[in-house]
Amino acid sequence: MTIGEQLKKTRTLLGLTQTQMCSGIVTESFYSRVERGLSEINATDLFKILNEHHVSLYDFFEVFEDVRPLQQVIEHEAITAFNNHNLSALKRLDKNNKVTNHKLKLVIRLMISVLTNSVDKIPVDLQVEMKHNILQIGNWNEAALWELAISMSLYDFDEMKLLIDSAFSSFHQVNITDEYLLAISNVAINYLAICYKNKDLQECTKAIQFINKLPLNSTITMSKIIAKYYQALIDNDKERAEGIIKLLKQSGYSNYVKNFPQLSK
Repeated sequence: MTIGEQLKKTRTLLGLTQTQMCSGIVTESFYSRVERGLSEINATDLFKILNEHHVSLYDFFEVFEDVRPLQQVIEHEAITAFNNHNLSALKRLDKNNKVTNHKLKLVIRLMISVLTNSVDKIPVDLQVEMKHNILQIGNWNEAALWELAISMSLYDFDEMKLLIDSAFSSFHQVNITDEYLLAISNVAINYLAICYKNKDLQECTKAIQFINKLPLNSTITMSKIIAKYYQALIDNDKERAEGIIKLLKQSGYSNYVKNFPQLSK
């Protein structure tokens, strides 16, 4: 079984034409060559096609016997679930006995703790292990940024500031891709939430300004909206804050807003 054959099988099961399957992601002619095994599709475009049609990455790759790609697929599913605040999906992955990578297991459990606001309930020895194993800084690529976004709550505030300054300052030194923008914007949003909780308005403003300066891109629209929400909180603009929450709920993002801080009534 090849990637192209599995794509064709998936498309057939979905009842889609080749044009419908790849629309807006790759050209129909290129996609046709992928299905016929004449061209190779990169992982980013493959994930986009599968996500567009709500196809589980785990189910798609389960037919392949190579364990290494399977772990990469599970990692991608975990990141997608974390980004979408999909707690149930993360809990399913946590119980998946095919997650054999120890570091990935720690990451998934930390993701769950972050989304449930229960990082402080993680045993101290496990926090130390997570902190040691998860974030290993070499350069601020997408993987390192996601690890920072996930493990941020394990650091004290001063340590966190140093990490954030380093990550933010590297922005103009890397190749900007959609995946990089999504990762760095998640770092900024998570840092913004922590700063607001700690009532450090100066650092809140720094995070908001960083997000506002990110290029316009549909990939990070949510981050820009959330930054506007926190700005409304800082400005004590209850009407604007409630309007943003209403918009997000109407757009199907209830998972995001249920843990948002709110202005007191």
